[in-house]
Amino acid sequence: MEQNGKMTFMRAKDNPNSSESSSPEHDHANNAGKEDVAGHRCDFPGCHKSFSRREHLSRHQLNHYPKKVYRCEWDGCSKTFVRNDLLQRHLKRHKDKEQKRSSKRHQIGKTLDRHNSVGDDVGTGQSDSEDDRPMTVVPKTESFQVDELPPEGSSSKSLISWLFNDSERDSGTDSKSSTADAGLGSLSYPTNGDLFLTGPFDISPNAMMGLLQNVNTSTTNSPAPDLFPDHDRSIISRLTESKVAELGQTITDIQKNSNFTLKRLERMLDMYWNFFHPRFPILHKPTFVAADSPPVLLLAMAMMGSKLAGCVSEQVNDIDQQIDKPSEFALAIAKPLRWLIFSSPHFHPPAKIWIIQSLLILEFYEKNCSIREMHERAHLHHGTTVQLLRRSPSLGGNPFKLDEMESSENIYNKWIEAESMKRSTLMCFYMDAIDAISFGHQILIYAHQIQMTMPCDDSLWENALTANPVKPVNGNVHFLVALKNLLNGIPVKTNSFGKKVLVSGICSIMYQMQQRELQASFGLDGKGSSSGNWRQMLIAAFAVWRNDVGGSCCSSRTAIENTSSAQTSLLAENQNDIRSPQFSESDTRCKCIAYHMAHIFMSISHYDFMIFAGAPWRMNVKPTLADRQAISKRVYDWSKSEHGKICALQSYLLLWEMFLSPQDGKYEFNYEYDASTDIFFRSNVVGLCVIVLWCYNFCNYGPESYFLSIEGEAEDGVAKAEQREDGYHYLRRIRTEMTGLAGGICLHTWYSNMSGNVFYNALKRHASILLDVKNKEYIVGLCQMVSKMLWDADYSVAREHARLLQHCAERSMGSHRIVKEDMYM
Repeated sequence: MEQNGKMTFMRAKDNPNSSESSSPEHDHANNAGKEDVAGHRCDFPGCHKSFSRREHLSRHQLNHYPKKVYRCEWDGCSKTFVRNDLLQRHLKRHKDKEQKRSSKRHQIGKTLDRHNSVGDDVGTGQSDSEDDRPMTVVPKTESFQVDELPPEGSSSKSLISWLFNDSERDSGTDSKSSTADAGLGSLSYPTNGDLFLTGPFDISPNAMMGLLQNVNTSTTNSPAPDLFPDHDRSIISRLTESKVAELGQTITDIQKNSNFTLKRLERMLDMYWNFFHPRFPILHKPTFVAADSPPVLLLAMAMMGSKLAGCVSEQVNDIDQQIDKPSEFALAIAKPLRWLIFSSPHFHPPAKIWIIQSLLILEFYEKNCSIREMHERAHLHHGTTVQLLRRSPSLGGNPFKLDEMESSENIYNKWIEAESMKRSTLMCFYMDAIDAISFGHQILIYAHQIQMTMPCDDSLWENALTANPVKPVNGNVHFLVALKNLLNGIPVKTNSFGKKVLVSGICSIMYQMQQRELQASFGLDGKGSSSGNWRQMLIAAFAVWRNDVGGSCCSSRTAIENTSSAQTSLLAENQNDIRSPQFSESDTRCKCIAYHMAHIFMSISHYDFMIFAGAPWRMNVKPTLADRQAISKRVYDWSKSEHGKICALQSYLLLWEMFLSPQDGKYEFNYEYDASTDIFFRSNVVGLCVIVLWCYNFCNYGPESYFLSIEGEAEDGVAKAEQREDGYHYLRRIRTEMTGLAGGICLHTWYSNMSGNVFYNALKRHASILLDVKNKEYIVGLCQMVSKMLWDADYSVAREHARLLQHCAERSMGSHRIVKEDMYM
């Protein structure tokens, strides 16, 4: 059934319109044609239901005048029912869920492969290598499970039930009435793997490989040859002179550029495969042939590769491959590329997969590493990409079906196309959620709209298919099932791309709950919908994601699946070194900045803290004096709240991870940071975290000194002032003091043996003692340090943050100037 603009899948016995359902609340809907003939109306005040049969009315009236209340005695559950049969059905659900939780792996998407059974790593559970991680000794603390969150209006269980449509099925109430919120329906999830849309993205890789093997072996007794021999990896970046000429005709202005040569363009494509593809594997590498690919896709890849070339200290033996001014060349491609894609005859729904892929690569570049003009353009046109996907089988449209009589090669090619579209959709979902957190823009895709499985295992995606099936590491776990498990504190095993998708799902729910909270403030929230402690529930879910799913947001494996292959040169024949220590497992800096940012923006908006810090406007909206006064009050109230402590703590944690060696490391050292060479493009978030931290400490403790108020508003006042503490020393001191006050519990670890629940407890413990840490207002040195690091960045947004941080440092030294008028110069 379609409900609130989304597809809801229910089992027959849970479907109110099913013949198996006898709930009186739905009798009116089932017998609409009989209502006027024999209407038995409920006389309870405010209830307007009517029924065709009197006994149904009597059963309905038990909801208003219960003769007996049946209470669930399951541990931790306080639900009540007016009929015993509803209670028994509810208890059965408890038992079924308990059996699923005790299982070591999920049985979703059962394999059809005759020769390989799904491995022990399928579904959920802890990693087999978990015990091999270095151990951080943590004193025993009070147990605080995810399912035992402190009551703040409603339990986490009831909130999850509301999000995933459980409450209606358990209580027998009308599902339509509980999801009446405009634009905000509860998440619908299948309770059985077979009930999902068997669309273009649920083609079982095992079944597909089994079909191929059967075709190969059915006509002969001899060993089956490979239908698809191993792809020649050297051709994924190899161009021809005719293809280069075609690229030059597509964007004529780049023909005069010194980088527009065959060898340098190939070098850019190699950069794309080495440093962008491992993070966002939306292209099928084993079957990619550069010389046969559409020009706009190759240009998008070359643009991203050229930008990445400026981030990597590469050693090139052939001078003809040395890229000159890579950032400028990337911008030269980016400026006309969007209009070329829009003017393509293939730019219409349903769009070709390479159109979607080109738009995603271009949007990532525009938003994260370009100039302000491109940054704004990307946000304006993000909705276009989403709408193209809504008119495709990924976010809408007809399911993709395989003809059983098709050849094996056609099946393989269709699987590649379907998986490519699924991965592109998931990348768009990731960018939609993460960019909303990083830049404060409106989210367009909600979790309940992702009705597909998680990305297939990399052992299938990154390897050519042969007659000998590859044993997958992970099964085809459905996204909403994995997301619900995560909210319930059950970790889900997936690859690095899947980890990004899951954290995007939690962020999407965060924005959904914020909208619901806004509706409630206007009195638009329906009765019986619980959302009281959603922040605590999501903080716990993020902790499970960080420690049980991701291992640690500092681990390179959270960002890329195979760290060794990501550092291996694609140009082995030329012995050119294309690798970066930032992909190395020894790099302990944060690889998933969204984890920290999501905590911050649960309770404060970008607009508020940027305007409070001194920005002249935000998103071209300039505040009035009255607006600034209202914003100041909101930010001061936030800084005194409990969640303000969480925001400050997560800001500290990210900065520790970016600038200091971890507490469980063998050596103590500091990280230098260069925004222009960061292949993870974290400069925006690094600047934001320092600004948020300044807002928190300035509201609570005031300026660090009053140097400028005494000496006057000298332009070089910051340079002349003596900071009380440099940035590195400040961060290390705060971390040391906080760890000591928390009883020796370490938050900043490289690999942690803490479970998500234990880490959640540690976060709460550190937040509770944050106010006891002395001299947190000595933040001038930190503001100056990060401002200097961002000042000359290629990225316009980073340079804007640098100027605002300089302004914050001046205010912390007593400057009375509130607004940084030249921030966006």
